[in-house]
Amino acid sequence: MVFPDHYFFAERRLVNHTIETRKVKNFDDCELWCYLNDNCVSLNFKKDPENTDLVHLCELNNATHLKYDNKLTNNVNFYYRGSKNACDKSSLCENNATCQSGFTLKGYRCLCPPGYEGERYE
Repeated sequence: MVFPDHYFFAERRLVNHTIETRKVKNFDDCELWCYLNDNCVSLNFKKDPENTDLVHLCELNNATHLKYDNKLTNNVNFYYRGSKNACDKSSLCENNATCQSGFTLKGYRCLCPPGYEGERYE
């Protein structure tokens, strides 16, 4: 997974796609948690300047601003960072399979929904 510099936005937050929330010491730790979560493709980081414990909010997202630009909202308390996400391309996975970015030589993998199997998820 790659987080290009041009996918970083200060005072922005992607809403309605948070899959996990963590408390972290810094922005790098937030990126690390995103790397470790198979479904994370972007993050929101809320830095609290009055926080003496150096604990900040990290929201891991299962979508990016490229596919959901209308969900990238203005918020002076947050920083947003998106990754290059192969799953933003339409129709990579068929029959309700879940697309996960960053796997295989193709840059993504498709996970069958429960009760289905095989290459075509039947």
